[in-house]
Amino acid sequence: MSTTPVNADAELVALKARFATLIAFEGAAAVLAFATLVGYFAAHLAWCLPLFGALLVVAVAAQIWFIAAFRQGSGGRDAGKGL
Repeated sequence: MSTTPVNADAELVALKARFATLIAFEGAAAVLAFATLVGYFAAHLAWCLPLFGALLVVAVAAQIWFIAAFRQGSGGRDAGKGL
């Protein structure tokens, strides 16, 4: 007999899906960021540097989106507190 609640299994499945989305997003952002750095330093394209910065912001936002799943899903000790 399982001691974990039924909704915990659903949360785990949703968290795994969110993690897979995060990995895909971060991988795409890393490839694009590398391409913008090559464009900036090798091809001297000035518009690549702001795009690189924007990709860094997007990558950090994706990680925050993933971590937010822990705060809203578990209902644990710190849930609902503005940390």
